[in-house]
Amino acid sequence: MGRAVPVIVQTFPEEERMQEWLNDVREWVQALEPMGFAIALIVASVFTLVFLFLFRQGLRRHRIIADTPTVRLRSAAQGYAEIKGEVEAFDGEPLLSRLTRTPCCWYDYKIEREDRDSDGDKSWTTIDSGSSRRPLLVHDETHRALIDPEKADVVAREREQWHGTGGGGLSISLGPIQLNKGGRYRYTEHRIHEGDPLYVLGNLRSLDDDALAGHFLERGQTAAEAMVATARERTRSPDRLHLVEKPEDSRRPFLVSTHEEGQLIKRYRRQAMLFFVLLWLAFPATVLLVLGRWT
Repeated sequence: MGRAVPVIVQTFPEEERMQEWLNDVREWVQALEPMGFAIALIVASVFTLVFLFLFRQGLRRHRIIADTPTVRLRSAAQGYAEIKGEVEAFDGEPLLSRLTRTPCCWYDYKIEREDRDSDGDKSWTTIDSGSSRRPLLVHDETHRALIDPEKADVVAREREQWHGTGGGGLSISLGPIQLNKGGRYRYTEHRIHEGDPLYVLGNLRSLDDDALAGHFLERGQTAAEAMVATARERTRSPDRLHLVEKPEDSRRPFLVSTHEEGQLIKRYRRQAMLFFVLLWLAFPATVLLVLGRWT
């Protein structure tokens, strides 16, 4: 009979360090109290799901923007459409933005208060935010359409942000919002101005006066008939009026942006790549917690 041949298993330093690290992780996980383990598992799982959602959202939006052709309003069919044009004020008069009182066609704002914990770590808490509800007009050289921005993801290029104490240099009343004069605040405002280029991706449909008035009433606009008359005058259309709104299919985004199409494609491609990386940090952490606890 032949002699038994010894089997030599060669390990590399990298493998040994990885095994030591995994053993340390397992010991740490098994040493956690049940409540601590449950909290860690929930946090890791939530981050995994959030990063997965944001990765898929960025990837889907990137593909939809790239694949949806631009239409002309005069000949556009009803349904999901991509429109490019310029912004016009809805009633011929600009809005005044909430914080800076700058003339514009759309704005949103946010006021945040600086808070510090017992360790001195800084965080920001939103104490007030909002956006204008007046419709926008987009003109693409063939026709005009109303844009209902209330449920849109608006990406505005114009942005102002500053810090201050108390009123932060604001010369307007903030209503019920009370600002502590000794506190530190951060103010952010985005705006869309008349004449800005506008990219719109949403559901296009043509409405008669009664249907458009019903739409405004659903949005809580009490002066619906006056808004329809204004829309009729501003669009200069004797026929049915074009309206772009949020699609019923939630998988299709409703986007309104002053960025060009190529910039939006890059934006959502970067978002997809970023959250893909973060996903593959959060998902292994979840797996390690589970395996470390029960293996």
